[in-house]
Amino acid sequence: TDFRFKMRVWFLKQTPSICTESSVGANTEVWSREGVIYRLTPRANDAVNDNWMTDSGRMLYKQVRADDRLLHATINGTTSTPDMAVKAAADLLRAGAVAVVGSGRSSVEEQFLTKKLATALKATVALVSRVGKGDGILLSADRNPNVRGALVTGLISALPSQQLTSLPTDIDAGKVKTVVAINEDLSAAGLSAAQLAKVSIIYLGTHRNATSDAAKVVLPTLTVFEKAGTFVNQQFRIQKFAKAVPGPDAVADDLVTLANLVAAVGGASVPAEVTGVWAAMAAEIPALAALSYAKISAAGTLLDSAAWAGLPFVEGETLHFKPAAPKRAKATVTFHKCVQDVQDMGTPEGKDDRMVSRLFFTLQIGDKTYSDMQVEIRQPHGFNFAKPEDHPIEVSRPTGSYKGATHHESFAMAAEAYYRSFVSVGDKPAAIVIQGGDSIRMRNNKMIKDAAFEIEIPDVGGAW
Repeated sequence: TDFRFKMRVWFLKQTPSICTESSVGANTEVWSREGVIYRLTPRANDAVNDNWMTDSGRMLYKQVRADDRLLHATINGTTSTPDMAVKAAADLLRAGAVAVVGSGRSSVEEQFLTKKLATALKATVALVSRVGKGDGILLSADRNPNVRGALVTGLISALPSQQLTSLPTDIDAGKVKTVVAINEDLSAAGLSAAQLAKVSIIYLGTHRNATSDAAKVVLPTLTVFEKAGTFVNQQFRIQKFAKAVPGPDAVADDLVTLANLVAAVGGASVPAEVTGVWAAMAAEIPALAALSYAKISAAGTLLDSAAWAGLPFVEGETLHFKPAAPKRAKATVTFHKCVQDVQDMGTPEGKDDRMVSRLFFTLQIGDKTYSDMQVEIRQPHGFNFAKPEDHPIEVSRPTGSYKGATHHESFAMAAEAYYRSFVSVGDKPAAIVIQGGDSIRMRNNKMIKDAAFEIEIPDVGGAW
């Protein structure tokens, strides 16, 4: 009904596109006239969506003319030209200590250039996961259309989390001074307003949010309807989308903006249009070696996904997709001791309300032994060892010489079981001394005993 009586169908131009609502990658048709989109309809692809798409996906074209659309580059909140904004961004980036937050909503080509930018800057890279309930047919649990593209291009090597866990810590520690955020609202991904204020933010995106408001430099980008490129869907099927309507006058193509940033910071020369980027990708990325943009068929092309077969993707079964059970191997973790340092809790001075302990352990994977591993355990004030269901503890990501993948939930269960084994009287752990009232002082204490547990590790990729 949103389309009825607004335009005669025979006046409209049809352009093939891809639905960005989820990783299903439903094929769509964009119907437009004179630069205005009037409707989206499903485009037949018997390998992906048949002749269907979600009702909510039909409404995505409204983002093109949304009130919060970013239409001009800005420097410190003042409208600027794209060239001046790129120069201002480059000045910030050349100072170093940069982190890049890429996007699972960027095209494969944009992710490739994002990696080039991160490499030139020696910057850390993270992505943000979006997870929702799938419908089992046309909507998957992964609400990013192109996480697999980020894996294929090497922008990331492990699946992203919904919250940025390392970046806030690095900002607070002064390790990161500048953040490049590509179409991601950092505040929604776990950064506080205070942390946003500590860094210089360069924001590339389509719509206004808390991050663009806090950014020193804003470089507006195009929606999927205003550019061409590719996405890799949940099947590892790479699919093309075409430009349906022109973008706003003052907004450059995302590839142009990224290529200009790479050049401005002294990176290697990179192409700024789709076919040129594809030539570079085919030369560098094994999974794309036999392809070009022109060779991708209307139904898409399946890529060799063996390198990522062990990753725990979030999608369940949909119309033409059935996830494979992730392959997992076994490892043995042997805990040796629990160390608790002197610390105050719950004092009137407002000390930390969690007690911290460190577990030291050895990790055995096949014939390899990692004997310098440790993990931090945090327990809340008032913790009851005897009632784990009422008193959960926090198990951090382990540190040590092993940097590969493991199944954190499996490891955390083992660490918690070992930690909860230290009980003295009633439900009070041996290391706690009640000083009176709500104050608790932890003694400097070591509790030593060996206990071995078997945990899971993915065969490929992943992280603690």
